[in-house]
Amino acid sequence: MITPDLNDRELQKTFGVNNKEALLKKMFTEEELQDLSAIVGEMIVTKSQAQIVDDIKNL
Repeated sequence: MITPDLNDRELQKTFGVNNKEALLKKMFTEEELQDLSAIVGEMIVTKSQAQIVDDIKNL
């Protein structure tokens, strides 16, 4: 995640936490975090499939 910067100490202080994991949990519900995780997983699979296609084309 680029924005917001979860390492930003001022942002962490605003939310009353002291690390990026705690900030993430404050900013998103458990359900939203699961959705984000699923989306990232899909992106990884899609990228892997695209890389396989590129590799085949370059043979």
